[in-house]
Amino acid sequence: MEISKKSFKPAYYQVAEAISSKIKNGELKPGSMIPSEAQLCAQYKVSKMTVRRGLSILIEAGYLQSSQGKGTFVSRPNLEEMVVNFSLAGKLTSKLLSVEVIPAPESIARKLGIDRGSKVIYTKRLLFYENEPIIYDQKYLPYVKGKPILEADIEYAELPEMVEKHIDILPIRSELVIKARALNKEEARVLEEEEGKAVLLLEQTVYSQNNKPVGCGQAICHSDRYTLKAVSHPF
Repeated sequence: MEISKKSFKPAYYQVAEAISSKIKNGELKPGSMIPSEAQLCAQYKVSKMTVRRGLSILIEAGYLQSSQGKGTFVSRPNLEEMVVNFSLAGKLTSKLLSVEVIPAPESIARKLGIDRGSKVIYTKRLLFYENEPIIYDQKYLPYVKGKPILEADIEYAELPEMVEKHIDILPIRSELVIKARALNKEEARVLEEEEGKAVLLLEQTVYSQNNKPVGCGQAICHSDRYTLKAVSHPF
């Protein structure tokens, strides 16, 4: 894989993608040592710092493990760690309800690691399946002064893509917490359901390279419309 200097993705992220691709396709086997930093620099024509940042992403993600004085090795798959996928038959359509710049509520400020009252972009969307509202989606991004908010980009974008477009940061890690709870009055109104009905709450936070939270959100879903499937991670 050639590292493109014209790509929006930073060079270190492209290095991480190239190495992880070799792990996934079996070119680099679990337990095997990967090439040295100097060899990777020569292979991808990048600096040592770029290689180190790329390797740190893969170590954090569980693809690699480093042993001081010995080298960096491909990890064995962790079969206890799962990736959850959501599936829904048919195509969803989306309606953007609102986009606002608001003072961050305390709970959101805490998730984003910012001061309470700092400005954030707050978006609300409603997703439909066969004309039935089934997902009420809300997202929060740190506000960047002078950065335009393009509603056309927000309507269908997922949280990591919104972060890339609106604050020019490439997220490298995402956390998802899944809960069951009852609809409150406002949520019930939006989803055209009875207040108190049990739903799934999906809370997502995305992080940048330095482990800084750069966006968060929640999706409230009809619990009887989704199938959750978990598979072992990372490869």
